[in-house]
Amino acid sequence: MPLVEVTRVAGKALQRKKENEDVSRKDFFLLRPAFQYIVVFEGKERATVRVSGDGSSDLDCFVYDGGGNLVEKDSGPLDECSLVWVPAWTGKFTIKIRNLGDAPNEYRIWTN
Repeated sequence: MPLVEVTRVAGKALQRKKENEDVSRKDFFLLRPAFQYIVVFEGKERATVRVSGDGSSDLDCFVYDGGGNLVEKDSGPLDECSLVWVPAWTGKFTIKIRNLGDAPNEYRIWTN
């Protein structure tokens, strides 16, 4: 299944975009706040989240299950994240993206 670009709208839940559809808004944030997205992933199927920033600061990415348990993270020194896991069940997962730098970072996020 191809990855589909998504965008955050006014702090609400994630909206999936159609493949090849232009994304009119990307998140732009200053240091420390974590933006979060709620996504339903299918159980027993590979789940993928990718994040790509503009290069201005470090972004760390985390995925939590419906019980608040950390299931996957990418906390490397760059603003690129790649998270892949297989959920045990179908349900809502929270994706959190945190800017650890001193500069704003405009990023894009994709998920299946």
